[in-house]
Amino acid sequence: ASPYLKRIAATAEEYERRRQSPSTARAYASDWRSFEGWCCHRGLDAKAGDPRVVGLYLSACASGDGLPKASVASIERRLAAISSVYRAADIRFSREHPEISHVLA
Repeated sequence: ASPYLKRIAATAEEYERRRQSPSTARAYASDWRSFEGWCCHRGLDAKAGDPRVVGLYLSACASGDGLPKASVASIERRLAAISSVYRAADIRFSREHPEISHVLA
């Protein structure tokens, strides 16, 4: 690749790294670990992008069933974290799926 394209690619990578504040990045990483651990203990694949699994996790967060009970804001942030991981991995996922939207409602 040309030096110009390499420079533009490096700039794009830097923008991607800075798109989240350090505190948001830490919170998202913690939220993903929570989701991944919850899935692992139940024999589910966190990286499958299955909205039913995400909906079940969010329900468990809301009810405190097997997880500390979470506020609506925390649940929405956890969903944002999960969505962010899926987007970065190019995994198709819709937050509007009924299995998720019904929990959030």
